[in-house]
Amino acid sequence: MQAMRAFSDAHGLTVIPTHTPWGGYLVGHEARRRDNVHINIGPRLLSTEYADRFDQGVRGMGSEYARRGVGNLSINTDAPVLSQEELSYQAAISARFGLDEVLAMKAITINSARALGIDDRVGSLRVGKDADLVIKRGSLLEVTTPVDLVLINGEVAYRRPGVNLMETHGSESAL
Repeated sequence: MQAMRAFSDAHGLTVIPTHTPWGGYLVGHEARRRDNVHINIGPRLLSTEYADRFDQGVRGMGSEYARRGVGNLSINTDAPVLSQEELSYQAAISARFGLDEVLAMKAITINSARALGIDDRVGSLRVGKDADLVIKRGSLLEVTTPVDLVLINGEVAYRRPGVNLMETHGSESAL
């Protein structure tokens, strides 16, 4: 709350409270009122302390921020604490503990890019943006579902054996 007041309110600066202390979601209603405040959680995603005398138990921090209306929510791994390759797993844990799956995906894509001011280049699929793609059956956040295909810089970087995906453009075909 003090960071929001000191930097956002007093100076109009973009603020990215990161890691956020346990119970930080209790001021989520204040963060949602400020367009230039982007809450960034992780690598710890669960709150297990008493946030106050009457609020106890295990809580998913992402779902608690979302419940309070925070739309500018992103998730980190704090690499090297958790390697950056674990980012989708962080989103999966957040979804398992109550964060809507779409919000969890946005928290590791477009919301992160917006917080850093690079959403014109990355974070969503749009013509002219840089994008790497992961294709798999079902939810991208289901960690037990194998990846079928990975495209990096427009090139096939990985194809699961036995997967035969085709993309067609008129009479041309690729992949």
